[in-house]
Amino acid sequence: MVNTNFYVELWTDGACKGNPGIGGWGVFLRWPDGSEDKFYGGENNTTNNRMELLAVINALKSINYYEYNNVKLYTDSQYVMNGITKWIDNWKKRGWRTSSGGMVKNKDLWEILHALVNFYNISWNWIKGHSSNYGNNIADELANLGVESVRSKDV
Repeated sequence: MVNTNFYVELWTDGACKGNPGIGGWGVFLRWPDGSEDKFYGGENNTTNNRMELLAVINALKSINYYEYNNVKLYTDSQYVMNGITKWIDNWKKRGWRTSSGGMVKNKDLWEILHALVNFYNISWNWIKGHSSNYGNNIADELANLGVESVRSKDV
């Protein structure tokens, strides 16, 4: 049964050393009972925007929407925030083209994210990065751990 009285809080962040370069994503999750989870990952030869998208995708995938479908999601990425709340419907109408006619970058991830958001009641919140927001600072640290995890595999 879905618990509609409580929110799962998610802070997400992406990082990239070089753009493209080695990237990482991080998720800090706070459950309604106050317990917390932290996880991260990374990739070679990627971009910061891909890592920002993967952070949100992996955050949403970590929640069982049959138990919790109310989500407060915090991101410092205007790209993710505007893309999913303002731009995506028009991109789809135009055959995944931007308003200037170019192809939408990261279409594969946008399609995944668009499918995922339909399972949740999401309150989207943009926060300024590196501004002493507790959850965002943790997500940023985790994203950088994602970068380091990829670097350590390259050794």
